[in-house]
Amino acid sequence: MANKTLILLVLTGFSSAAFANDEPEDAPSIESLSAELKAVTQDRDLLQHELILMKRATDEAAALANPYSDASRREKAVVWLAELSSVDGKDAELASMIHERSLGFVISASRSSDALLRKQVIRVAPTWGEAAIRMLQERAMRERVVWENQKLALDGLASIGGTSAAEALYALASDEQLNDEATERARQLLTEQFAAYLVSRGGLPNRNSDVVGQGAFVAASGFTGGILLSSVGVWGQSDMGVGVGALGGTAIGAGTGYLYARDRPITRGQGLRYASNVAWGFVGSQLTNEVVFGDENSNDNLEALVRTAGVSAGAWLGYRAMDRDPDWGNVLETNATGILGATTASSIYSLATSKRDWQHEEGADLLDNENRDELQQQHYDRRDREESAVVFLGSALGLGVGSMIQDSWD
Repeated sequence: MANKTLILLVLTGFSSAAFANDEPEDAPSIESLSAELKAVTQDRDLLQHELILMKRATDEAAALANPYSDASRREKAVVWLAELSSVDGKDAELASMIHERSLGFVISASRSSDALLRKQVIRVAPTWGEAAIRMLQERAMRERVVWENQKLALDGLASIGGTSAAEALYALASDEQLNDEATERARQLLTEQFAAYLVSRGGLPNRNSDVVGQGAFVAASGFTGGILLSSVGVWGQSDMGVGVGALGGTAIGAGTGYLYARDRPITRGQGLRYASNVAWGFVGSQLTNEVVFGDENSNDNLEALVRTAGVSAGAWLGYRAMDRDPDWGNVLETNATGILGATTASSIYSLATSKRDWQHEEGADLLDNENRDELQQQHYDRRDREESAVVFLGSALGLGVGSMIQDSWD
């Protein structure tokens, strides 16, 4: 019994000594616990916010990639993804990563059949920087039907800047398959924003000849040559000389035009402008001959001279106009206003003289056949000369108006 009591006393004493030697740690304060709880809560909220952002990004990318989604919904999706590049604050890193990785969906949308969606994609593409250069270059090459989209793509390349963008614009400026408007815009952007790059490349690339422009120039040159040498045949008082001159002049003119176009690139606008001026010169000379000589007082030598002068003047003015590098659309628009002016003037003249013609026909019916034929010939010869003068003035007015309002059309 004594032994048990001694053991208990020893254990009790050891236990007390042990607890006495093991000093308790300081208890955490309320402030530190609150701070730790707040940090955990913030981490949890941040994680939830990031999950929400990731889910939104997934939804937007899915909508953009789905070709059956509403077009306006896809447009909103690409705008939202583009705006991630400007997010700052705590979401900046995640937003930047999502923005970078969403480019593949944007490239796919840029090939959509919807022109408005492609326009929206092209408009926001520069937010992806150099990674979007290839896509914008592709759109600049393929958006030939929708000039607004094509221009946006070219301007987007310029806004990205840098050597890679300059190289893309340089390639587009010398692309033989590209339309004139696009190559001219690329050349303009290179000149205005990439002067140092152009110096390193030795200047702008050479222009490429357009097949349509080149063909129009060669055809107009052949026509001019044929008119000139056929006039020589007229002056030589030889019926055979007229035909030989026309054939020989056409061959010489076309050959000369071809050699010129082979050595010097001709755009579509330049070729069409030259051909149009030659054509208008010829039409003007024919109308002038009709006004001055008519059917009764025809003079082959003088008519040939007027025809030669008209075509030569048209060719000279057309050649001068080629230096201004006209746009082919403007050429067609100007021709359209010239034709509209001529047809309108002719219609107005016909309406204005219809009563006079009717009265003439009634009076002619009272005459015998011989006198009636002579009177009819005189009347309609005068009428043709008057109408030719009116058409000449109408076409000249139309061409002048068309030239003046080109800037408004653009």
